[in-house]
Amino acid sequence: MGQCNGKSSGAKAPEFKNFDDRSNSSTMSSPTKRSSIFSERRERFILSPGNSDQIKKKYNVSTKALGKGSFGKVVLATNNCDASIKVAIKSLSKKKLNDEMTSKIMDEIKIVQGLDHPNIVSYLETYESDKHIYQVMEYCSGGDLLDRLTNSSDECLEEEEVRKIMKKLFLAINHCHLNGVAHRDLKLENILCKSDDEDEIKIIDFGLSKLQDSSFAEMNTACGSPNYVAPEVISQPSYGRECDIWSLGVIAYLLICGNFPFEGSNVMEVYGNIQQNEVSFEESQWVKSTPACRNFIKRCLTKDKDQRMTSGDALKTNWLSEDLYMKERRLSEEVIDALKNYKASSILKREALSVLVKLLSEDKIIELKEIFKEIDINCTGTISVDELKQSLKEAGIKMKTSQVRKIVQNLDYEENGEINYSEFLAATISLKDTEEADSLLWVLFKHFDIDNSDSITRENISDALLKSGKRISKSDLDMIFKKHDKLKAGEISFEDFKDMLSHLSANPEH
Repeated sequence: MGQCNGKSSGAKAPEFKNFDDRSNSSTMSSPTKRSSIFSERRERFILSPGNSDQIKKKYNVSTKALGKGSFGKVVLATNNCDASIKVAIKSLSKKKLNDEMTSKIMDEIKIVQGLDHPNIVSYLETYESDKHIYQVMEYCSGGDLLDRLTNSSDECLEEEEVRKIMKKLFLAINHCHLNGVAHRDLKLENILCKSDDEDEIKIIDFGLSKLQDSSFAEMNTACGSPNYVAPEVISQPSYGRECDIWSLGVIAYLLICGNFPFEGSNVMEVYGNIQQNEVSFEESQWVKSTPACRNFIKRCLTKDKDQRMTSGDALKTNWLSEDLYMKERRLSEEVIDALKNYKASSILKREALSVLVKLLSEDKIIELKEIFKEIDINCTGTISVDELKQSLKEAGIKMKTSQVRKIVQNLDYEENGEINYSEFLAATISLKDTEEADSLLWVLFKHFDIDNSDSITRENISDALLKSGKRISKSDLDMIFKKHDKLKAGEISFEDFKDMLSHLSANPEH
């Protein structure tokens, strides 16, 4: 193997970065409507007051650290209502943070709250106490891509396996870039495997990421990991999102041959080779590689950032698009009916479903996830009116544009004119196992029953939403209780809550 940066084995959660590290970077480009909407949504971000006791009421927190850093640690935790539901909790000590570091952590939380993609780790909730900031995230038990690489027989992977990995990574990064986010620290250690026996991967650690404003000004702070850094980050006063494409090219190269494309005995030598040398495919591992693969990596590792392909360009290349539009699953009648009949006028119902889809195991959503990706023809990580209409047409369903637009409006919680990944899952998920449905409904109920009183109050709902970065108005709370507080007792019982979500197991109209 080449010069690697910090190997650690086993299940992992987001690492902690030294924000003074000057060895890495990333970028952005032209403004889009989507980016503007994303930035406006970030303005609604807020932390909820909380403490370790409140977390322990909800989670059984392990003392074993999944990862440690300068400011805190990441630990595994299980839900007290259902031990099969596992999460990763990052705790950050506020006394170790100066104002600049705290601001950067807040930026990271804003970013992960807004991203919604199958190949980006899911954000669940955040607590802030006098001494700590706690982030609750999706747990991935399969280790990282560096683990997978070093555990492989030849310390390299077959091209087809790498191609599938890279397609998922480019889909995720395309979603980031369209939403104004540059990751700036893409490397094997920041890509987790959902589990040992699953092919799903998740990008983590947005601690060095940058959320661009509407002007899309270029970034000028060098950051990241030396072997993955783009040449413009080293030599130019400013750079853009193109640096993420370079890092992905390094990852593809490394996975196939087991070495970095540019190495050296020290950081400065690595930087010199990145700036001066051309990528080489002379090692024996490249003999079996296809010309399409080598050309793809060359285009990622183009030194002139203005000539380097974008994430959108990459997804259109022969190498990545080989099976992109091969429809293995058409929209089933069940999914079509769910989309047509979905009605979630209640904010509480929407939020409950939003939490649910993040708690479900991979086997419960894998079919729906693949359907979502197939409808998302433009690879944006969202479904537009035109994309949904085209998929319905291919399924033999002719529908007027106005009717399709109505479906999108019914699902569009974020009001961005499109269906996000979690919104799609919320509308189409069903729990056919009655016992499992009851168990998950209780977990959901306790998510909102923050004070553990076996009922949900207005304050509970407000606090639960704050923990996911959202506010709710008094008028919206009044509407929730008018609709779901059947006994007019000023609180929502578990029976009221189950009635609200009865469609999950009964499967009638939503």
